[in-house]
Amino acid sequence: MRDDRQTPCAASQVETRGDRLPAGPPESAWSDGDLDGLGRVMSRRETDLSTAVCVFFQGEPERFNYLPKRDVPAAFHGIVRLLDNICMRVNSGFYLPHPERPLFCRATLGTWLDNQHADAAQGRRGRWTLDERVLAAILDPSRCVALETICPRPAATGLWRALLAPLRRLGVDRDILKYRGRDSNQP
Repeated sequence: MRDDRQTPCAASQVETRGDRLPAGPPESAWSDGDLDGLGRVMSRRETDLSTAVCVFFQGEPERFNYLPKRDVPAAFHGIVRLLDNICMRVNSGFYLPHPERPLFCRATLGTWLDNQHADAAQGRRGRWTLDERVLAAILDPSRCVALETICPRPAATGLWRALLAPLRRLGVDRDILKYRGRDSNQP
């Protein structure tokens, strides 16, 4: 598995097959109804954490936060699925913080986190719970560690590498194997 991630600072806009999310506040990200296009944009690694959080709140997650999955109307399944995916990616650390991008939805995020704390105090939990440890980099920029430059691997040259490249892609990448424990029996 290759890691072709580019430096997040490199792109001022996120684009995929003609879909575009501006670098400013994502005011109309949900308005055109093209959830597939928005889903493709939000699945890109170049999307930064601040933009992802703002797009999440533009989808108005408060409408469905306490609604059981089976009670979501069929017309909103696509929206809820996309909100699920964005929240999962935010909490997993998929989106990296961008040091120069402001958080346009700071007040909304603060209200959401306050409600999250109130829910925890009452012993309940909404559908989407944002991990504050992941959001710490955009909530308090002084806690943000400098971004590493993520560069793609240089292409290996040589006749043997060119001939064996298709076969090498069939197996497990060595970068994945180096993280496997020595005494682990898992593949």
